[in-house]
Amino acid sequence: MFADYLDTVGFNAEPVLMTYPDNTDINNLFTAIQKVLPEHEFTTTDKVKHRLWKISETEYKEKLVAAFEKLDALYIADGHHRSASSNLLAHRMEKSNPTHTGNEAYNFFMTYLIPESQIKIYEFNRMVRDLNGHSKEEFLIALDTYFRIEKKDDGLYKPSRKHHFSMYLDGEFYSLYLRKTIYEFTDALSALDTQILFKTILEPILGIRDLRNDKRISYGYGKHNIIKMKDSIDTGDFKVGFSLVPITISEIKAIADAGLVMPPKSTYIEPKLRSGLAIYEF
Repeated sequence: MFADYLDTVGFNAEPVLMTYPDNTDINNLFTAIQKVLPEHEFTTTDKVKHRLWKISETEYKEKLVAAFEKLDALYIADGHHRSASSNLLAHRMEKSNPTHTGNEAYNFFMTYLIPESQIKIYEFNRMVRDLNGHSKEEFLIALDTYFRIEKKDDGLYKPSRKHHFSMYLDGEFYSLYLRKTIYEFTDALSALDTQILFKTILEPILGIRDLRNDKRISYGYGKHNIIKMKDSIDTGDFKVGFSLVPITISEIKAIADAGLVMPPKSTYIEPKLRSGLAIYEF
């Protein structure tokens, strides 16, 4: 569907966010480029200031190309569907173009490249509307198979490290500590907290098999998402909620290197450029 949209409008309005290991040569080039006044500078309604530099000097262009060519790979941080759609459209247009050379504008898409240290990754919590027919007691007993459970009496509780989860149920917070002698790590995906939660609780106990389309599950993100999760459960919109620690860029790269796919809503990544801030026509 998005490939059809791109074919209709003929441009990208949102860049794909891609990341690379921090690189001194690239950072120095950007620092030098930013010593002159930006091409555009403005503040949006959310009080965020935007500056956009146009790189016109051939010397800078050549040095940037050379520096990026030395990198082993770029990793897509945000925009996987946009990348796939652009790729699909490029193949379509190649088949319909008898003089295709590979240099046409449709062979490329707009990207926003940023060093790994500047990527901000936030977690999505999970909220489920019911306990899949289980009573509270039955549910806690089922959880005990994979987790050591502790009730927390000191207000809002968020997990502080991998393989630990926060659960809010019936007005109380619980910590869930994974029993690593029971759960088996077989690859990078199996060690991902969102996958652990899915394979130990959401799917087998709560009956959530389609994380993208099941109406019984919802997701939250942001600075105050655990407060919002608690409020949604206290008002009766949901029955139970889970909070996780954010996934790291190293985990994202390990999943990509292994050719695996993270569960939906595993990461909320910033920065996000304003739609239409830059346009790439093809």
